[in-house]
Amino acid sequence: MDVKKSLADGLAPGEEWGYVEAVLRHSERTLLYGPPGTGKTSIANRYGDPTDVFNIYLTDETPAAELRGHYVPKGTEWIWKHGPAIMAWLVGGRLVINEINNASGDALDFLMAILDDHEIARLTLPTGETVRPHPNFRVVATMNGEPEDLPEALSDRFTVRFHISRPHPDALNALPADVREIAVARSQEMHADHRDTSVRAWKSFAALRDTCGDQVAAVAVFGPEQAQAMLDALALKAALRGPAKTPKVTEPEPARVPDAEFVGPPVTLGELFFFTPSEAAPSAKTCRRCGDILPAPSGRGRPSVYCPACRGI
Repeated sequence: MDVKKSLADGLAPGEEWGYVEAVLRHSERTLLYGPPGTGKTSIANRYGDPTDVFNIYLTDETPAAELRGHYVPKGTEWIWKHGPAIMAWLVGGRLVINEINNASGDALDFLMAILDDHEIARLTLPTGETVRPHPNFRVVATMNGEPEDLPEALSDRFTVRFHISRPHPDALNALPADVREIAVARSQEMHADHRDTSVRAWKSFAALRDTCGDQVAAVAVFGPEQAQAMLDALALKAALRGPAKTPKVTEPEPARVPDAEFVGPPVTLGELFFFTPSEAAPSAKTCRRCGDILPAPSGRGRPSVYCPACRGI
């Protein structure tokens, strides 16, 4: 990406995504924060072509053991099972920590160790084994609040941070065309209620409208206060586009069946039923009705398949 532009006025809405893509593969610890539904977790799992990704969602009750690992029963024994943080440490993968601002005190103490600089980070497990991070170990943390909401020591670990204020363009492009236009316009406005800027909300609306209709879907997803504004915007977009043009369908003309050509006098119904064009070929040698030998053709006109007697001559 071109980073030589002037930054005096800050980044344009959504422009932060280009910077995220440029640094995510190389930064040891990256914090993505901003409104919910903007695609932070999705991009944390995909950007930078990570080979091994380990995810965990934190709550105020998540123990450190969920990150570090713990013993699990296997038959009559108890064996050690690494948690996602240690697994990512050992293989050099990417650890995605969702809702890091919800970390419990127990998990927070463990994160302080796991997020230390690679040169000094080391941890002794309950098994007695001491482990260190692989050089390729990376961490991407997400949160819906502000970095100031984190404890100072934890916030200091994330020197690389991006405020994600708008949904990712790839997520918006996946929406139906009419919904996409409204979503893009609404995402450029800041609202106290972020439901109408969330990509998840727009995806839910697009799915519900097919079965429940626009009005029911809008009320269910955006709430009664915002629903009418959404419906008005959709109606305006539809009016500006005009009615859809239906291609003119031209009915094909029925194929014309040529009239059959019969030679000789009228025949009985039975004879007509068994008559085929091949039997009226010029090479016939006997009368079609009585079986007598036919006279040689005179060369004038088309030969008859009936003898003179059967023709009434």
